[in-house]
Amino acid sequence: RISQKIVICTGVLLNLGLQSLLVLVVYFDMLDNPFAPKEVERMLEWRALVGHSGNEMDKYNGKSLVEKLCKLEMPMSYEQHLYREINDYLFQPMPGWALSTLAIVLWVLTTTVEFRTAFEQTFAICTLKGLPPEEPEIVPTEAGFKIRGISTGMRIMSIFVLSIPRFLVLIALVIVGCKYLAYTVSLSDIVLNSLALAFVMEV
Repeated sequence: RISQKIVICTGVLLNLGLQSLLVLVVYFDMLDNPFAPKEVERMLEWRALVGHSGNEMDKYNGKSLVEKLCKLEMPMSYEQHLYREINDYLFQPMPGWALSTLAIVLWVLTTTVEFRTAFEQTFAICTLKGLPPEEPEIVPTEAGFKIRGISTGMRIMSIFVLSIPRFLVLIALVIVGCKYLAYTVSLSDIVLNSLALAFVMEV
């Protein structure tokens, strides 16, 4: 009995630990806003001081850097890369903001399934028949095993060790996952990051 409980608790805690670790990695290392206020300010400064500067105009066709940028004629420049990302995110037939919103909605719906499972688990723990500590909680049957009930101490431990940590991890996953998808600008990365979050949920 004790060995079975240890194996089950170890598996659940390992699962919660891995999900918590992945949440922390995403939160601290992967939630950088690609268009933070300082970056936007730098882009505006480049547009005003460099992009429209007469000194930077093409001597052969008279185009400014901003004109060449808007016509995608600067493929090797950092500014062109940023402009293409912004243009794809806002003006594609399936714009990035719509794809990102769809991914966030699907992510929230995916986590609601886990919330329902966690709630059902907690409800089952709370409604199991109470048993004295000396009586067996699990008995073998022809089909496998049957749970007869649960002692008060085991009920309290299960809630604090299994249910509460699971709810906390799920809440963190929802918040961090939504921010992660919202901060993703590249259309292909939105799809890949959605798959990555689904993988985290299945760990």
